[in-house]
Amino acid sequence: MFVEVVLDLPLDRTFYYRVPEVLSNPPEVGKRVIVPFGNNDFLRTGIILSIRDSVDFSPDRVKEIFDVPDEFPLFTEETLKLAKWISEYYCSFLGETLFSFLPSGFVVSESFFVKLTGNELSVKLSDSEKKLVEALKVSTGRFKVSSLRRKVKLSNFYQVLRNLISKGVVRREEFIKKDTIPREEFVILRKAEEVRGKKSRELIEYLKTCEKASLSELRERGFTRDTIKRLVEKGVIETFEEKVTIKNRPQELVEEKEIQLTPSQQRAFSRIVGAESGKFLLYGVTGSGKMEIYLKTAYEIVKRGKSVLILVPELLLTPELRARVESYFGSNIGIYHGKLTPKERVSTWLKAIRGETKVFIGTRGAVILPIKDLGLIVVDEEQDASYKEQQKPYYHAKEVAIKRAEIGGFPVVLVSATPSIETYYRAEKGEIEKLELKERVSTVPLPYIKVVDLQKTRRVSIFTEELLKVLENTVRKGEQALLFINRRGFFATSFCPNCGFIAECEDCADPLV
Repeated sequence: MFVEVVLDLPLDRTFYYRVPEVLSNPPEVGKRVIVPFGNNDFLRTGIILSIRDSVDFSPDRVKEIFDVPDEFPLFTEETLKLAKWISEYYCSFLGETLFSFLPSGFVVSESFFVKLTGNELSVKLSDSEKKLVEALKVSTGRFKVSSLRRKVKLSNFYQVLRNLISKGVVRREEFIKKDTIPREEFVILRKAEEVRGKKSRELIEYLKTCEKASLSELRERGFTRDTIKRLVEKGVIETFEEKVTIKNRPQELVEEKEIQLTPSQQRAFSRIVGAESGKFLLYGVTGSGKMEIYLKTAYEIVKRGKSVLILVPELLLTPELRARVESYFGSNIGIYHGKLTPKERVSTWLKAIRGETKVFIGTRGAVILPIKDLGLIVVDEEQDASYKEQQKPYYHAKEVAIKRAEIGGFPVVLVSATPSIETYYRAEKGEIEKLELKERVSTVPLPYIKVVDLQKTRRVSIFTEELLKVLENTVRKGEQALLFINRRGFFATSFCPNCGFIAECEDCADPLV
């Protein structure tokens, strides 16, 4: 069996590796894989794209996988298809695209170490295995894998090393330290037998009532490490590590009254909920209740057993939105943005792939989260420029969200009070269905806006007389005014076209604008 692997390299190609008999987990499309690469066979993290029984070239040239560290894929078929579209549409390499989205905590460094466990005398070893063990004995206790391979010149080095690891002669170190996936230690009952000690007997009785228990939970119940260690040594219980997810701290919730939808809100809500797929522009004035519509829509989608992704342009929008989302769904929601720690980002990724959470809020990088049973994407403030990635690989999260909805066959809702020109144009052409809200939910009136033609009115310097009168009236009432000026001036320098004189500041010689 062979696997097609893509690596985080600026190369427009993939690589094939042979699948050995002994691996931590079976290979599957979308899983991480640790493979030797290059002349020095440094270990790199890759993603499996396909599995096949044969290759079109000599199998003797194909290297073997070193390990498959995950029990489940980190990319679904849908997100792999989406990543391929991103790399083709935005002219980037597939490996760079996948690893730019994948949290850094999943990327394993090649610089992990191996060390003897001391069991080499109790296990039957082949000549090659003995040679590798002897090399480890003369070292300072552990070897970097790449250095060990250069020292022990074996053609089947990785096969031999894998065999020694599976036999318990060699153990890996630093492997997990370079992999920041949150883990927790659990305890299970192996055999129920009579033991000494009141606490030991209580622990066995407790483990009979549950499938497994975490060490932290057992410590809270008063069981010490010594008690657990004694039972492990007797073979009564067994400890193991498992990948876990970090629980979110709930957002401070503001008391909200239940809001009844207006007729125009109800029409927009019914149209989105009733659609199996499609692109919608939820367009309305500020205060028209757009958030309430898409949150009620999300609630209906979740009731159907599907998941929801809400994209926001800025981190500052997340707390307020999160409080409203938690008022609908509780605190078990996924948060994903660039300011999270590597473990928190990995944790949210695991929640998505396992289906532990139904609602996710995130910035542009969340658009490719491998969310299980995704049924709706909402792009809030769709006109915002923050949805554009400014570093390679470039992409626009709004366009990626639309494409993902097309691939998955579910609706995508673009929300804005001031839609971007291209979105509005597509809505006018009928490519996107426009759902317009023209009135505010509250009784607060819309602001009065007046556009003044500077060519047809008298001015004092750069201000019109009309503006100055309004400012005077505002100040007289004891109110405040705010002036927005898009730049300091229309010309970088003011100069005379006849003599070249430039008007400068008397103090700092900067040109006056």
